[in-house]
This record gives sequence, structure tokens and C-alpha cells, in this order.
Amino acid sequence: MKLNETEISKILPSSLQSDENVVHTSKAVTDSVNNVTAETVNELIMSRIDELPEPVVNSLAWQLHVDTYSEDLDIAQKRKLVKNAIKDHKYKGTSWAVKSVVEVLLNYAKVEEWFEYKGSPYHFRVNGSYGPIVNGNSLQSLVNAINEAKNVRSWLDGISFERKKPVSKYLAMPVVMYKEIRIGLPDVGPQITAMSKMISMPISIFKEVKVNG
Repeated sequence: MKLNETEISKILPSSLQSDENVVHTSKAVTDSVNNVTAETVNELIMSRIDELPEPVVNSLAWQLHVDTYSEDLDIAQKRKLVKNAIKDHKYKGTSWAVKSVVEVLLNYAKVEEWFEYKGSPYHFRVNGSYGPIVNGNSLQSLVNAINEAKNVRSWLDGISFERKKPVSKYLAMPVVMYKEIRIGLPDVGPQITAMSKMISMPISIFKEVKVNG
């Protein structure tokens, strides 16, 4: 038997079921009692966060002082931030708090410490890798949330996304073809066709003729 579907007149003791006034009274109050019983479920808040309407979630965020909250977020992100509110406050100013916020607002991104990418000490960055690139408003909301979660000495270097784009390259070069034909001429070797100095010398030619000894 469900409490919100109970008919009071049917559970009266036999001694009262014969009293018409009691029977009519029990029927009159049955609806009111069942309505109150049905509304008691609304007393359960945090355990029903995934069922609550957005205005109630917004009120809970205000009540729990969710610093990284924004009205521009979708309802699923709002619910996660409210769920994590108490724990986020406990670890606020640590890398855990930053990673928690990034996981909610950009769940495919990774927080990288400075020593992971050879950055400066106390710096960090958010690497969105090959995930979808979000719009400017969403990025600004993420930056604001990170600034609320981090400590004052840490600095956000940026939020990056990677993309691979296939590129075709074409290489052109001239090609020269020749054919050498030799026609039986002797190989006289290299010839000097120019000299840097001119040299001249006299030449004497004579002939001796002897007659009869």
C-alpha cells in the first residue's frame, strides 16, 4: 500500500466503519492527506539533484556559494557544480579544484602542470587536445571558473586545441635529357686554348754542304 494512495475510510477499525460521520470525515480528509504525503518528497534535495528543475538548481548554487557557477551553463553542468560545491570549497586553491572545474565545463580537456610542457614554475595550461572547440562565451566562462578555483600564485598560460589537417604538396623540377655520339675521332686529350703569358725566342736554321772533302 502506498501512503499517497491510501483510502482512510478503508483502514478504519470495524467499530468506526458503522459510524457515518466518521466515514464521511475520513473520505473528506483523504485527498488532503495524500497531497501532503506526495509533497514530502520535495524535502529531499541533494539526493534528487538530477530531477530538480533549473530554478531550484540555481537557488541551490546561490545557497552553497558556488563561485564557478554561471547562468549561461547548461543544466547538466549546473547540477554537477552544485553536487561538487562542498568538496570544491574544501579543496579550493589546489590543483584538484581546478581539475574538478575543468572536468565539469570541458570534460575532454586535461590540466597540464608547468613541468609537463617545460613552462615556467607555478604556471599551468588546459589542453583541449582534439576535442570540439567551444565558442567564446564558453571559453570565458571556463577561464572565470578556473580563476575562482585556483590559488593566487598560479597562472593560467592558456587553453589550447589541436587539429590535424591533411595537406597535399606537389614538387616540380626540370628534367634534361641528352645523347652523346662519338664518330671515331682520336682522343687528343685536353687542349690548352689560353695562356696567361706570351713567350718568344729566336730560332736559327742552317745547312752545311761539303764539296770534295
